[in-house]
Formats: sequence, structure tokens, C-alpha cells
Amino acid sequence: MADVTISAKLLRVIICDSDRVAGAQLRLELSHNRWVGAIYDADSIAAAKTILADGNADVVFLDLFGFGLYESYDFIAAVRRKYPEVVFALHADDSMFEEKKSFFDGVRSRLPDYYRLARHQEGVDRTVALQKVLEHCLFDLGYSVPEDLSGCQDHSCAADPRGISRIEECSLSVDPGETWPHLALNLVARTRTDFSNWLTSSL
Repeated sequence: MADVTISAKLLRVIICDSDRVAGAQLRLELSHNRWVGAIYDADSIAAAKTILADGNADVVFLDLFGFGLYESYDFIAAVRRKYPEVVFALHADDSMFEEKKSFFDGVRSRLPDYYRLARHQEGVDRTVALQKVLEHCLFDLGYSVPEDLSGCQDHSCAADPRGISRIEECSLSVDPGETWPHLALNLVARTRTDFSNWLTSSL
């Protein structure tokens, strides 16, 4: 039997936005999402770099166009080299990518494929879009999504410091002979059970 470790963690997010109103709106939306354990505001790329250097974040929502495309790209490239585990989500509208499409040639051609949240999307569509982006971030970071923490619900992470520090790992025994589809289903089921037991005992 092999031991497979699946991390049940909450996301630590930097909002790096040149527009305080847009940044505040995104902060409000993230604060109501139970997959998010910490939110940091950065009104400049320099401020975001400081937060990353302290090891306090693993996701960056970046206002790609607000800070200038060249500066934003240099920031992304530098973070990719120094902190390859950090996930970027671009807080930008599709129309801007179309307007500036000549910028995304050559080495910058992958930027339009980054996870993206439209700045001017509203209502249910934006809620669903944000949830999908966060789910992709969890997947890229190797974090599980326990049933206990599924969905956009009010939570006490902002008021309760324990919400930031609730980072645990569940060690699961897996039969190496299992096929991948069965393995995935079993891991999800067992992770949900282990996390639920841990969460109950930690309250």
C-alpha cells in the first residue's frame, strides 16, 4: 500500500489592482468564498512582490492592463521563475485582449490562456466565473476541495484568524493496483471524510 498525501488547504490570495473600487469589489466577493482563507490587497506590483516574498500567498489576481502590459508581463515572468508554485488569474476583460492582441505574440502568447475573471461581468455569471477560477487554482496547487468547503457561502475566515491557519494534510492509503478513474473517485471520497473528521475535531 502506498501513501498518497492530499492537501486540504484554503487559498491565500493577493488582489493586485490599480483600481481601488474594482479591487474592493473583488475582495468582497472573495471574502464570501469558503475556499479562500486569506486576502491581501496590493495597489502596486511592488507591494505584491513584498507579500510574495514573505511567503503569504499562492494566488495572484492581477489587473493585467491597469499596470501596463510590459510591467505586468515582467512581473509574471519574474514570479514564474522565483515562485513557480504561484498561480495567476488575470482580472481583465476579453475586449482588452482583443484590442491589444499584437502584444500577445511570441513569448507572450500564453498570457491569453491564463485563468481570467472579467472586470465588468456582474451577477450570477461573475459568481460562477469566479468559482471556476478558484477551482482551477485549487487544482493547480494540488489542494483538494472538501465537500465541507464547497460553494460560495459566508464564512468567518476574515474575523477568525483560525481561518487562515487551518492548513492540514490528510495521509491516505491507496492500492497501487487501482485504475486511475477508480483511484480519483476513491481519493475524493476519502479526502472528504478525513477532512470532515478533522474539521469537526478542530472546532
